[in-house]
Amino acid sequence: MADDYLRLIEPLLDGPLVLTGLSFGGLVAHEMGRRLALAGHTGPSVVLLDTHGSDEDARRAEIEPVGMAEFRQKLVKFNGMYPGIEDEQIERYFRVYNHNRLAARAYRAPSTPARLVLLQATRGLDAPASRAAGDFWRRRAGNGLRVERLACDHWEILEPAGVSRVAALLASELAR
Repeated sequence: MADDYLRLIEPLLDGPLVLTGLSFGGLVAHEMGRRLALAGHTGPSVVLLDTHGSDEDARRAEIEPVGMAEFRQKLVKFNGMYPGIEDEQIERYFRVYNHNRLAARAYRAPSTPARLVLLQATRGLDAPASRAAGDFWRRRAGNGLRVERLACDHWEILEPAGVSRVAALLASELAR
């Protein structure tokens, strides 16, 4: 995925660039930023929107595909259900979602010289879990890690309460 997306943005590499992704998308953005930095690009920032990771094999093994009933609940929560959506489209989203879960489980995020920013949703996250998420990315951030916290849950980060904060963070990274 990182290779495909990098080909798509190739014409933009001379300007300011902020790569961002929510959850699994943050892992893809991380890999894209890492590859760009290793290729000599010094400007890109990578903004991880509540992107989790673990060095523990047992924790990563807990990431498993979900069933259709759970997926439909997530789709409703993320406003992905709308009048007229066809079962075939839901099935396709379901397969992609579970594929991405398995890819997240298999991906061992390496260190990167790219700039990393973590916007962490804090609602429902206890202090040890919050620290663990920051520590995971801090160990990978060769140029340091900026951590911002947002009082919402994972599913609300791109909802009205969080999206203005996300927009401000992206704008500040672009201005950098």
